Amino acid sequence: MTTSKKLRKPALNTIHWMVCGLLMSFPAEAHENGTSPSSVPNSDEIENPNFYLENAVQAARSIDSVFSHDRSLRLIAETQAQAGEIDKALDTVKWIQEEISRNMALVEIAMARAKADELEAALEIARGFEDAWWRSLLLVRITKIHAVAGRIDLALQAVERIEGGRFHAQAVGNIAWGQAKTGDFDAALETARGIQDPGFRAWALGAIAKRWAKTGQTDEANRIFDTAIEVAGKIEDTRHQAWSLATLATGRAEANQTDEALEIARGISDAHYRGLALASIALWQVRADQFEAALVTTSGIEELYRRSFALKDVAEALAEIGQNETSRQTFKTALEIAIGEEGSIFTARLLREIAEAQANAGQIVSALDTARGIEEAHSRSIALTAIAGVLSQKGQSEQALRTFDAALASARKGGTEHARAEAFRHIGRVQAETGHIDLPQAWMKQLTTPLEICRANLGFAEGLLKRRQTPEGG
Repeated sequence: MTTSKKLRKPALNTIHWMVCGLLMSFPAEAHENGTSPSSVPNSDEIENPNFYLENAVQAARSIDSVFSHDRSLRLIAETQAQAGEIDKALDTVKWIQEEISRNMALVEIAMARAKADELEAALEIARGFEDAWWRSLLLVRITKIHAVAGRIDLALQAVERIEGGRFHAQAVGNIAWGQAKTGDFDAALETARGIQDPGFRAWALGAIAKRWAKTGQTDEANRIFDTAIEVAGKIEDTRHQAWSLATLATGRAEANQTDEALEIARGISDAHYRGLALASIALWQVRADQFEAALVTTSGIEELYRRSFALKDVAEALAEIGQNETSRQTFKTALEIAIGEEGSIFTARLLREIAEAQANAGQIVSALDTARGIEEAHSRSIALTAIAGVLSQKGQSEQALRTFDAALASARKGGTEHARAEAFRHIGRVQAETGHIDLPQAWMKQLTTPLEICRANLGFAEGLLKRRQTPEGG
């Protein structure tokens, strides 16, 4: 786990996709009944992610619940792909029983190939989808990789294969954004104006305007922003309009136009998207040293759990730029809201994320107090694990080890088997990532259920891979 000292860039998801569809048929082989504890690594294997991923596969194949079985194998396959083990990832996919999980895994495998510039191999996976929904979903993501890299011709070729109005519109919007990113604003505008879906047309125009503003061409940027808002105002679907306006509000905030951003956000009819926009604007206000204004902005978020999340983000951002006392007070307000939401399905997650953010902000004592106050054992364990990781990075080894022990104790009380397994996954990941290679060898041997064994090994492999990718001192 690494803590960035650079203020995070707020963003909104471009769209919330529902996952559904069909794919090619793989033979679903019966998995074994029962499992044995994880294999013990020798000195050559102890830091080899593939050893733990193989352990995870063997354990996953013994899981009785189809949902947990398939989700585990999907997560393993995605991790294998990220590690560059494409053939192993594809072998793992063959054990997945439900088509939806297979499809999700194959999309991520294809993306791993695309990010490694193995674009033809990624396209080959796309062509293998019989269902146009999955094929188009993957092609949209491949198009974005091309567009971001400035390979506009290749992006345009990928777009031609996409079926479905909104998929096509999103992909063309990515191309317009890519063109603006390279400075070709005339081409970007022409591309954006050709998008049929008004929501994505407005989003693309907003992305172009934001890039234009960063070049100092404020008048041109404002003209395009105004056009985008006009387009968004004509969207008939209220949720789609709210999403579009929220992206435009965020774009104007990123362009240092927070007053204009707030005007757009406050005009959004949907409370969910209005809250997302206000939360994002508040972070940009922190970046612009508008601390009091940021807190006022968060007070306009009606959904209390979302306001608490926003305050947590603002507090962490304030700490990153040295506003420590304001940060502490803002965390306190976020906590008060979270505790006041007792009984909400979001309470444990809110408290967990606040504790993690306090630790990242260097407020260890407060973080531990917050974590220990979480009633749900699973969330308490994950919070304590995150704090232990920060302590490890700070070189406070003794306190880190005590906190890891507390996290393990909470994980063992985690209620459902799934909750325990996810807690063990987090502990394994953070211990591996922070260089505590020997610690998991003892507690992983004590796990007995296939799901717990699987997720613990998966987490440890994820941590080893992250550690390899993190520069020294990063």
